[in-house]
Amino acid sequence: MKKISIENDPKIETGFIVPDHYFENFSTNLITQVSLQEPKVVSLFARYKTLIYASAAIIIFGISIPVINNYYVQNKENETNILENYITYQSTISENDILDLLDLKDLENMNSDMVLDNELLETELNSNNNLEQYILN
Repeated sequence: MKKISIENDPKIETGFIVPDHYFENFSTNLITQVSLQEPKVVSLFARYKTLIYASAAIIIFGISIPVINNYYVQNKENETNILENYITYQSTISENDILDLLDLKDLENMNSDMVLDNELLETELNSNNNLEQYILN
């Protein structure tokens, strides 16, 4: 390998050339360029616009869930009441017609394993003054 001597070897030029009087006029040129550029003004709303919109959407969504859920529950209760009233007060529908429309699963769901105490039932019937209405209906 050949030893390199910095003092004896020819110098390689870098290829970069500095314009004449560049460093003498540098400070004045820099001041004029900086004073010409106006700073960009960014408002706080523009800076946090996406954050504000996202938080507003989350708040609206959070408030609307209970309202929609409440409307759905009330609507379902109203439908059930209307259906019960219709079946109760329609004279053309008999118990046999209702039983024909129900499936085996519906009938099993209606089954209850509730055991009635005879003494309790007797005391309730005795204490009630409208016993004749229960018997006739």
